[in-house]
Amino acid sequence: QTVPLAPSGDPGSDQRSRLLFAIARGRVRLTVKDQFDALYLGSRIDLSNWGTPDGIEALAGNRMEPSFTSPGGFEGQEEVDHLDFVQTGWTHLADENSRSGTLQVRYGYSTAHFDSGLSGQGPVQEYSRIELTTGVVTGAPPLGNFAIRTRQSAVASWQPRMFSMGIVRHSIAAGGGLEASNPRNRFDTPSNMNLITANGVPAFVVDFNTPADSSDSIRTFSGYVDDQMTLATGPASRMTVNLGILAERSTGSALGVPGPLIAWNSLSPRAALAWTLPHSHGATLRAAYRSEERRVGK
Repeated sequence: QTVPLAPSGDPGSDQRSRLLFAIARGRVRLTVKDQFDALYLGSRIDLSNWGTPDGIEALAGNRMEPSFTSPGGFEGQEEVDHLDFVQTGWTHLADENSRSGTLQVRYGYSTAHFDSGLSGQGPVQEYSRIELTTGVVTGAPPLGNFAIRTRQSAVASWQPRMFSMGIVRHSIAAGGGLEASNPRNRFDTPSNMNLITANGVPAFVVDFNTPADSSDSIRTFSGYVDDQMTLATGPASRMTVNLGILAERSTGSALGVPGPLIAWNSLSPRAALAWTLPHSHGATLRAAYRSEERRVGK
């Protein structure tokens, strides 16, 4: 703790920081072959002072700004971070005599907030002073952000029972999913400006067009299929071959920008071989191959 704790009896200066965690999970057997489960995870941290806004790199990356030396955060800046995650799933088991096998569908949603603003502790100056030579900040914090990160995902997988075709036994697995992410930011600066000083003397002023909103959208579609083939080549010899392929498409766009900024198509075939040599006391030769082809649209 590099910043001394304020006396608990000093009104308006108490840190009032706390951590909260929550978890709940449950599972219900709907039928003999169907099962439903749910999970909730949550966490929260409240800082009444010495917060750091998410996305500070948007300010520090400006060529007119000095580098910040504030690993402990900014004085006078509140911060509230919390994460909520919910996941549900349905699992279906087939009859023992059926080849349909196991089917599972899952859905998840998460939202994370990284909110930082000015605290009500003491008088706050109308602008922020940043020393060019040291990066030390005095006055109001240089940046505030109301940041939200949301993500949704839906996936499904299917694994039929093993079956034989001639002398080859097949174990197939297939599935796919959709994932969507939406990061959003609302940046704000005190009086829409930061004052840069050099050895305490005003050097220049950086003007901002805040409050400014930004929002991005990222989508990913994926699908895969895998086949594990087992061939008994003798009393003490066995060969296993794995063949699979994964296909993905990712797109990304930004608020106010027409069309997708990125469009990635990815195809990843893979193969593996394991051969237990005859009369070798279990010695096995293994080989694997994997390739990835990605095409970028924009």
